[in-house]
Amino acid sequence: MKKYTTAVIGCGRIGFSWDLDPGRIRPAAHLGALNKNPRIKIVGAAEIDGHKRATVANYFPRVPVFKSAAELFKKIHPDIIVVATPDNLHYPIVKLAAEHKAKLILCEKPIATNLADAKRAIQVAKKHGSILLINHMRRFDPELKKLGNYFKVKKFG
Repeated sequence: MKKYTTAVIGCGRIGFSWDLDPGRIRPAAHLGALNKNPRIKIVGAAEIDGHKRATVANYFPRVPVFKSAAELFKKIHPDIIVVATPDNLHYPIVKLAAEHKAKLILCEKPIATNLADAKRAIQVAKKHGSILLINHMRRFDPELKKLGNYFKVKKFG
């Protein structure tokens, strides 16, 4: 079975730290979900915050954790890049990932903070042959399903 190399850029809440919350259904973050997939090999992560970097390194001791996406791409070229940074950094990271020939770029929502950057992200991914996906609500999350069923039963829609 082919394994796809993967890196996560941004190791805050959705990138990693939500998996540290004992009250959340796991996996709750990208690194945790990727780690459970037998077809994925996590080969790197990038995080500007030193404390978060150290925490990720503690949980994933075999995964190099870089100070920036640029530093990551100097060393490795994963098949899949997960962009879990603050919204204003989505376009620059998507651009960098596409320029480094990532086959798939999974970007957290929103794609960008303005329409021009959103269009640029789509164009740069297309230009470099990268598939660009934008993450969505966890509609299959058991808690969200319960809420949806509640509204159906109560005839709210």
